[in-house]
Amino acid sequence: MAIAVYRIFICVDFNLEYYDSDQFIMWLSARNFSQGLFYGPCFYGQDYNFMIEGLIAAPLVYLGVDVRMAVALATHVLCSLFWFGNTWILVRHKAYAAAIMVLCVWMLVPLEYDLLTALPRGFIPGFACCCLMVWTLQRPNDNRAFNLNCMLASIAFIINATTLWLTLPVLVFAIIHTRSRTYALFATSALAIAILILKLLSMYYMAHPEMVVHARIDDWSWAYFKKNILRLGQLIYLIGPVCKGWGLFWIGLILIFIVYNKNKFSMYFTVFILIAVFLFFLFHIKVGDGKYNWVFFSNSRFFIGIPLVLAMFYTQLKDKAMHVLIWPMIFIGAANVGFKIHHLKNKLETRLQITTWFGVHVFKKTQIEEALHDIKHITQKHKVQTIIISANQWQDELIAYAGPALYPRFTATRITHAFGGHADRRYWLKKQHAISTSQNLLYISSNFNLTKPHILNENQWQKINDYGFYTIIHSNLSINQWVSKLDSIEHNQALLLK
Repeated sequence: MAIAVYRIFICVDFNLEYYDSDQFIMWLSARNFSQGLFYGPCFYGQDYNFMIEGLIAAPLVYLGVDVRMAVALATHVLCSLFWFGNTWILVRHKAYAAAIMVLCVWMLVPLEYDLLTALPRGFIPGFACCCLMVWTLQRPNDNRAFNLNCMLASIAFIINATTLWLTLPVLVFAIIHTRSRTYALFATSALAIAILILKLLSMYYMAHPEMVVHARIDDWSWAYFKKNILRLGQLIYLIGPVCKGWGLFWIGLILIFIVYNKNKFSMYFTVFILIAVFLFFLFHIKVGDGKYNWVFFSNSRFFIGIPLVLAMFYTQLKDKAMHVLIWPMIFIGAANVGFKIHHLKNKLETRLQITTWFGVHVFKKTQIEEALHDIKHITQKHKVQTIIISANQWQDELIAYAGPALYPRFTATRITHAFGGHADRRYWLKKQHAISTSQNLLYISSNFNLTKPHILNENQWQKINDYGFYTIIHSNLSINQWVSKLDSIEHNQALLLK
């Protein structure tokens, strides 16, 4: 009950008050799915990271629920699914102490971990597929449990590859414990099918390069491993337990498990597999992509599974060790949840200071509503049909993606190319705008004194405020032509200013 109440506080005070620019794309996907529009499985403009939260939120959006609330609820449901799903399995098996242990580990994580797992950014859905994994740990001889978890593990791997170091050790444990060739064959087949599906997905995006703005980077190197292992404490900085920066304490808790687990040989080998897979991921360039203490773009997003793995493995402690640990964990966990609830708002204010920004912009609810209200007022006043926003304008994604996601009748939007760099993520608009024109355009520039395009006369070009807002009327050029032309003008003028 305490956990449920706490997650409600997180949803209200965090999810419905603070938003990063990547969430706007998830909102837009939920809106599009609710309208029966499917433009691709991955994040718009990417060839990786699925929009599962948007898909789950779509029915709620269709029923009239605010898209922000719908996406936040979808994320919290997915996050809770792992913990409550495995707890339910343990209760059904009458392993009550083990069930309590799982929830205790959840209560022990720091506030930053809770915020990280509340972000609708594609971090959580893969782990939600591991919601029955403890079934195989408890009953390794149960063919039905093993086969089901193999299929769920393959789906989890497709959605999020980092789930492999949670699922693989559990499945390997069952194979070693039972010494079943059938198990090994089924697990290998499930993994092979998952890899094949990912390969087909990659081929699909290679055949449609116009859909990709931010391509997946698969770069593995010994240099990355050395760099990542030396800053391991920073990589798991927000994982805890109890406090940020205490991530390495989980290693001590894993050592306790190694000493006091029920199945010595099987579990020793399982922990070895876990560590091997964990170290394997440190060779990847993406693991170092982020800022260790910035929730919205933290390196810790790649290590969300650490508390989940520990919760799973602690269900296999010897009865005596479990009963010794359980009461201190209940006490510390409950105190930690109470502390987090009491200090939530104050901590959010200090954690989300602009000085800690990295990778994505963060907006408060009031900022978004005020910005979009002003845009709607300007478009209505000047009878604007299409808004073109410079990709160098700091509110570009807010206007282009959050606008139509929150307001279905929002004026059509388009982002420029950012001086030849990242363009609008919505590939389908580029096709439509190749031939479509607009008599009344609004251009929102990052330049507050942009030079008038030479093809326009004074009556067709008007600067309407001192924040880089310009109207273009009675133009016969296509939207794509205007995007290219305005991008070039802004770029050239920026070079002259340098």
